[in-house]
Amino acid sequence: MRSLVAPSSENPSPHSGDREGATRLAARLDFLRTASRIPGLAIVILRDTTVILARGFGYADLERAVPVTPETPFNIASVTKPISAVVALRLVERGLLDLDRPLTTYEGFEDFCADVRGEGGIFFRDYECDRYPMTLRHMLSMTANGVTGTRFFYNPPSYSWARPMAQISGTAFSELTANEVFEPAGMTHSARETGEVTLGENLRLICDHLGHIANSAQIQSAVAVRRQFTRASPVPRDDALQALSDLRAMGFSIGLISDCCDVVSQLWETTSLAPHLDAAILSFRVGMRKPERRIYTLASEALSVESSRCLYVGDGGSHELTGAVRAGMEAILLLVEAEIDLDPYRPDARTWTGPAIGSLTELVHILRAGRRPTSRCT
Repeated sequence: MRSLVAPSSENPSPHSGDREGATRLAARLDFLRTASRIPGLAIVILRDTTVILARGFGYADLERAVPVTPETPFNIASVTKPISAVVALRLVERGLLDLDRPLTTYEGFEDFCADVRGEGGIFFRDYECDRYPMTLRHMLSMTANGVTGTRFFYNPPSYSWARPMAQISGTAFSELTANEVFEPAGMTHSARETGEVTLGENLRLICDHLGHIANSAQIQSAVAVRRQFTRASPVPRDDALQALSDLRAMGFSIGLISDCCDVVSQLWETTSLAPHLDAAILSFRVGMRKPERRIYTLASEALSVESSRCLYVGDGGSHELTGAVRAGMEAILLLVEAEIDLDPYRPDARTWTGPAIGSLTELVHILRAGRRPTSRCT
């Protein structure tokens, strides 16, 4: 919770009753915070535009015992939607943005549409972006699902596709929010968070969708279990480390593109794979994920190699092979038949008709012999 607004009054000047009531309310909130095991929160209580009380409770960082103050920044999640809307309308006012322009005319929309249609789930199971004309007005007014413009359906991931604003202005969206909202409003301690949500935030979102109320202690406990699991789980395939060593000895630069949460990102440098790679592009760090085109170009740039000279090898998760081809790379499916049924999130593994290998060792032999892998027939 960031703020509480008291009922307005014709008299904007705070009086003793306001202060006493605000103090009692603050004490009650701190009691509820402690009972709910919430690490920290900040409140500001207003009468009209006059601040009656601003106070922080608990800690912003438990491990370092950093206290919350009225100036502590918080992630305000979906409350940022009005900020995105203000950016869009500011660009409309300047004649730069047309809310009714078809989204198919913007770079990347067809890829976005294909990805979310394949993903399905609660937000995209009736997202007919490949069937009905869709505009930014539909996205911002939450009328993008079903027959566009006919019904309201709350869809945060759709709302978050801000590519048109960045494209028509030639400015990154983070800069747009700073230039169009934060600076004019004097919000000197505000910034757009560009990384993906943390595991803890993701767990809380899942609990919310399931109608389960999880307190902070429970979320932290679950994150600790996942961290313990992650620390023990990144064991490479039996032939992986030897194959990577052989490929580097042959003169190849090797990079990794991985969709991962903050826990994997934090532990990455401690894994046995890290020393064998020349570059690692982790989704949590770069704020994007496969199969977005940009994440592949980040990898080729990190390796100082043109995308057209890159060979992407993957097991088919997250439409990664399709994304690599769209980015101009060659792609090979690493197909270990025994693993397919264990992981339902490998869509390319079931539909891929391009080249396939059964192990990384096979890839080494093929490249050493100057041959090309054969295509897989479905």
